[in-house]
Amino acid sequence: MEGLEAEQYFLNTDYFATIKEILGDEVIQEDGQSILPLLKGGEIQERAIFWHYPHFSNQMGRPSSAIRKGDWKLVFFYESGEKELYRITEDDSEAKNLVSINLEKAEELWGELKDWLLETKAPMPIVKASGRDFDLNSISY
Repeated sequence: MEGLEAEQYFLNTDYFATIKEILGDEVIQEDGQSILPLLKGGEIQERAIFWHYPHFSNQMGRPSSAIRKGDWKLVFFYESGEKELYRITEDDSEAKNLVSINLEKAEELWGELKDWLLETKAPMPIVKASGRDFDLNSISY
């Protein structure tokens, strides 16, 4: 069996929806998106994907959240309030932060990321100075 290489991105949570579709079960939005069309050589609907990491890790991870939509990825760091924007199809090592030269795209992605965090009631990191949860509404562009 030959390997399959896809240009489109998807999440590991999409496997559940894919298995459900293969078995003939109804796929609901909470299941993810079936990638069966992609496996058959077609395409899947492009959508934003999100990451949320509200704590430190022993692998040098810092509290952050991110969104990828199409060619673009925006990362927000809770400690500093810094945002980083990358066009990952042209910079897959994420070496050149494009926030300062593409503020409009950064604002668009920040709005979508913030809306998703609020909609999902994502747990926020604790602010050391106050001992309270981070307030998303305190951050704007």
